[in-house]
Amino acid sequence: MKKTIKTATITIAVLLVIATVLTAGFLLLKKSPLLSGTSGTLILSVNPEIRIDYDKSGNVTAVKGNNADGKRLLVGIDDLSGKSYVEAVKLLVKEIYNAGYFTSGVESERRNIVVRIEPGSVIPERNFVATIENEIASTVRGLDVNPDVITIGHDDYDNKYASAIRPSQYISLEKAKEIALAHAGVSESEVVFDDREFDFERGRAVYELEFYANGNEYDYDIDATDGKILDYEWDIRKNTSKKDDTVKNGDKPKENASSSAVVEPLDNATEPTTPTEPTVPTEPTAPTEPTVPTEPTAPTEPTAPTEPTTPAEPPVSVEPPPAPTYITLEKAKEIALKDAGVDATKAIFDDREFDFENGRAIYELEFYVDRVEYEYDIDAVNGSILRKKIDDKKQSANNTPSAPTAPSTPSESKPENYITLEKAKEIALDHAGLKASEVFFDDCEFDVEKGKAVYEIDFESGRYEYEYDIDAVSGEVIKSERDYDD
Repeated sequence: MKKTIKTATITIAVLLVIATVLTAGFLLLKKSPLLSGTSGTLILSVNPEIRIDYDKSGNVTAVKGNNADGKRLLVGIDDLSGKSYVEAVKLLVKEIYNAGYFTSGVESERRNIVVRIEPGSVIPERNFVATIENEIASTVRGLDVNPDVITIGHDDYDNKYASAIRPSQYISLEKAKEIALAHAGVSESEVVFDDREFDFERGRAVYELEFYANGNEYDYDIDATDGKILDYEWDIRKNTSKKDDTVKNGDKPKENASSSAVVEPLDNATEPTTPTEPTVPTEPTAPTEPTVPTEPTAPTEPTAPTEPTTPAEPPVSVEPPPAPTYITLEKAKEIALKDAGVDATKAIFDDREFDFENGRAIYELEFYVDRVEYEYDIDAVNGSILRKKIDDKKQSANNTPSAPTAPSTPSESKPENYITLEKAKEIALDHAGLKASEVFFDDCEFDVEKGKAVYEIDFESGRYEYEYDIDAVSGEVIKSERDYDD
């Protein structure tokens, strides 16, 4: 009897699990366009945002305005159902142009066209995304406007956030950078990224990007779900030592300000790559002093001397001389390590950052060797050492009788005996019960706290944020925290 009850209980539990899975799958499908006869959805966005549903052949099944501007734009437009996606997109781009979104408004020169393929959408033909991009580009050329066309297809979503039953909902960091650079009007070769971070703000996933280009500073918040620019700010400089204009959402850059125009969330690499160094304008060359005129020759009539001729004003150069190029991050590190007299293989870099201080481009470097901390500021143009600081933590501990640190063991004092950053990540993930594919690393740093070498590991998984301190010698978990981000 007991065996029968036990079997029945197990059967009921299995059935409940199956029912739960089927219900979840049904709810996901219910939200999908597939149940309505639609195979996919693309979103066309300038300022008006328009949703276009299409069938497996690429023919339009429905068109809807996603915002107020989009709804107003569709008033008076004939039903587009049955037309090909190409016809529909071209017609809508022309209507957006006719409504003045490319040629008027405070930030019309900054408006680009974004086309996003919704996750899970069926692609009706090969080169679907490329065809849309090319057709839009051809259409705007005929309208004598030149906005950038940005497409977000299946390959532009970050697969780290995909699951077995649901595609990734977040675009990749690279796509977010592309959107920001296009809006700022600069190319990647001109840019040095200062900060790039994935975060949640009020429940919304956001990429926070900060970068420099041509001496100007740019901050962007990009919606990680749909690529919308949520917030941006430009600090425009006429020269590298003085801020002239600040441009925020809804502002128009001043005519005399440069309209030309992003550390990335640490992935699984310990060293971030340095973007191609941009060039920035330097101070214009000061004009030469005018030569002092010689004394005029005395006239024959002493009672009426002639006035000396006023020298002509020298021409003032209005064009700055050619801008210098920056040394690479690797070169800056080489200069610092050589000056410190340490082997690059024994140095552990804690911070490396490109910045402007008082109009001067510099690399700020911090690294450890055998518990000695080094800080260097390197001129990013000529490689000169602007500032350096050396803090021997072993020595300071031995010379402070009131609060001495524990004596170091031979294994602790040798950087080559530290575990690697990758090993520290592995320990943190194992403790959290997660896999690398399930998390997004937000910050990973090496530090020395109270004489102890530590890896500080921060990462996110779903709506949870994790913080770990891992002993860099033993691999012991010193601290662990998990917070729910609401």
